[in-house]
Amino acid sequence: MVQQLVLKNFVDQLVKKIKSCEELPVALFSSISVENMPDNIDRMVLSNDQQYLYNICLEISHGECYSDLALRKPDPVAHSRWLTTAGRILRLYVVTEKPSGNLIILATYIMKVYATCLVPCQDKALHNRGARHI
Repeated sequence: MVQQLVLKNFVDQLVKKIKSCEELPVALFSSISVENMPDNIDRMVLSNDQQYLYNICLEISHGECYSDLALRKPDPVAHSRWLTTAGRILRLYVVTEKPSGNLIILATYIMKVYATCLVPCQDKALHNRGARHI
């Protein structure tokens, strides 16, 4: 019961914070290494949401968030657009000076599992069924 309340509190705070995360300056953050994120994708075949998620994943994996991405505003939160929510959570990660353990776990999951599955979906040889929500 207590664990459920803690999780509900975290989710409630997360929902509030991701709505305005683009207004905060980038803070020092720890990099999250991703071994299977390709770094030579043709970005012209990616949607805006995929481009943002791909770019922020690369910058988090390098441990730096450059000003052009820091100034870029992610699209508004929409429950039907999971990529936007994932990108906003990663944006919240790079603007939070001392992220909670739950935020670190969530950011790591997005980087290592969710983003690596969704970003290369434009390559039909790799994925012929499109994106699937995990």
